[in-house]
Amino acid sequence: MASSGALRELADAWLLERRFALGRPFFARKIAAADRAAYLALVRHEAVVLTPHSKVRGVVSDSQDDAVLAAALDGGARYLVTGDQALREIGRFRGIDIVGPREFLEIVGPELDQ
Repeated sequence: MASSGALRELADAWLLERRFALGRPFFARKIAAADRAAYLALVRHEAVVLTPHSKVRGVVSDSQDDAVLAAALDGGARYLVTGDQALREIGRFRGIDIVGPREFLEIVGPELDQ
């Protein structure tokens, strides 16, 4: 079992990867710097670091994607929101709907308006 320090390092690495991705020109043109920073702060504050228990192998060609599916299972996710095309092609995995950000907003948007 990994120590909580190792899990924190993993979570920090994931956040660093997100920050790097959000800094790319595609996102920088579409999302204000303040909004990107607010998103990262929100994720850091609200995120739950999971110790993976589910074993997922070979569902997607990228083993990191298998790890994402395992985390979604362990977290009890109803939706996995991703831009990763290989994951989105699966569509649904063990009761988890795999959708893109726009599709997710269409699903939950009406609930947010209430």
